Amino acid sequence: MAAEGNHETINPSSSSTIIPPSVPKILFSSTNDQPASSSTTDYGFRTHPFNIQLAQNKVHIPLRLFTTYSTNKIHKESTSIIQNIVYNSIGTKCHITNLSLFPNKKKIDITDWHEAWNQYHTFVNTYYNVIGSKQWRDHYIFLSKQDNFWLNFPAILKFDIEQPTWYALDLKEYSEELYLISSRPSN
Repeated sequence: MAAEGNHETINPSSSSTIIPPSVPKILFSSTNDQPASSSTTDYGFRTHPFNIQLAQNKVHIPLRLFTTYSTNKIHKESTSIIQNIVYNSIGTKCHITNLSLFPNKKKIDITDWHEAWNQYHTFVNTYYNVIGSKQWRDHYIFLSKQDNFWLNFPAILKFDIEQPTWYALDLKEYSEELYLISSRPSN
């Protein structure tokens, strides 16, 4: 190095090796990827046996049991969840989940509603026949495509609570035409 007054200069010929511009090192490569899972049930919890028990005993399973909060609660606290003793529609004594331990179905928000429906689709695709599974998928699509969804969500939620409850009492196939008739205000 040569010094001139208070300034120092670097002589390139006397400096150590010059570092060439670096080429970024590849950190991720698709050659290391594992095959994608075709099932969303590989993430999070699967359907809990308590929910299956409700279905086996012909008890309506409220959508609120499929929110992340409820799914986590039922899996992590299953030993402390109260089971009610009831008689099913054919008179057999059975134990079913006390639904009062879970959030009020009328207070579910839009995000939880969509999330619960996605989880419910996994359930119906597993435990319903193809026609039944399609009916509930059509039901969800019908509701989720309504105009002004955000603004009309309280009415949509009310309708969404009523339809599965009525279905559990009187099994009827899905009919968008009947939905449109039953959703009109009465005179």
